[in-house]
Amino acid sequence: MSMNWYTIHNEAAVASPAILLFPDRIRENIRRLIEIAGSPERLRPHVKTHKLPPLIRMQVEAGISRFKCATLAEAVMVAENGGTDILMAYPLYGPAVDMLFQLIRRFPDVRFSALVDNAGQLRVFEQAAATHGLSLGLFLDLDTGMERTGIKPGGEAVELYRQLAQSSRLQPRGLHIYAGHLTQTDPQQREAACAAGFEPVSGFLRALGQEGIRPPELVCG
Repeated sequence: MSMNWYTIHNEAAVASPAILLFPDRIRENIRRLIEIAGSPERLRPHVKTHKLPPLIRMQVEAGISRFKCATLAEAVMVAENGGTDILMAYPLYGPAVDMLFQLIRRFPDVRFSALVDNAGQLRVFEQAAATHGLSLGLFLDLDTGMERTGIKPGGEAVELYRQLAQSSRLQPRGLHIYAGHLTQTDPQQREAACAAGFEPVSGFLRALGQEGIRPPELVCG
């Protein structure tokens, strides 16, 4: 690829500083991403890296409907630009819980969900759902080595997912796994590390299966 692919031909007309988008290249990247994944339904891109409505709209035009957000402001941006399935991919506490339920009421055609990794947080979501008279989907956040958020796969996690599955107000959406600690630059080493890191998840799925529980969706990155 030519090193001057980003050359601007109308520099005098561009206010600086500015974020410059090349729509043709963005759409080609989205096309390649869908090709790698196999279908747009298998993708749930995170918007925290760009926070740009035009990119959301391009992804929606390509058939992508599911997104991850780090903040409620990002969730509003996605909902306003065509996203219909939004996962809050960072734990919500305090006022943020009520604010999420306000978004559920504000955008009734959007399916919102959040993460849970402990029993206390699950009770907070249950109470908020009852207070607002609404339901909420939750993904169990599993920690496979990053040690930032999530619960370790094991007996405690099985019990937490069982409690979620038995809730009358909360919907068990599935499992969320983010292996952001894997930073190997060699593709083969990274693939091997990823496979090894997923082994506890496979074991956890088997343990849930023995309980008659089958998570409907896996969100992995």
